[in-house]
Amino acid sequence: MKTLVLPISNAAIIEHKNSVTVTRIRDPKTSLILVYSTVNRDKGCFYIRLYQNKKDKFIKIGKFPGISAKVAQQAVKNIRRREDHF
Repeated sequence: MKTLVLPISNAAIIEHKNSVTVTRIRDPKTSLILVYSTVNRDKGCFYIRLYQNKKDKFIKIGKFPGISAKVAQQAVKNIRRREDHF
């Protein structure tokens, strides 16, 4: 199990889908994480990692390829704005 730290894009997701050792891709700027499916490496789930009250909190954004990396990154911005108000 290995997590790659690189900017998430559709091209990066497709490029690393055949690597058996890579199970996650994490964006260093936004804390966006893509976790590849264990059944079908063409699919995965986007999560955002938030640190609140001394605990990690993972919020599921959506499934790839149902939503693109660009849409997921926009969702991260919206979630951060929403979480800042609570």
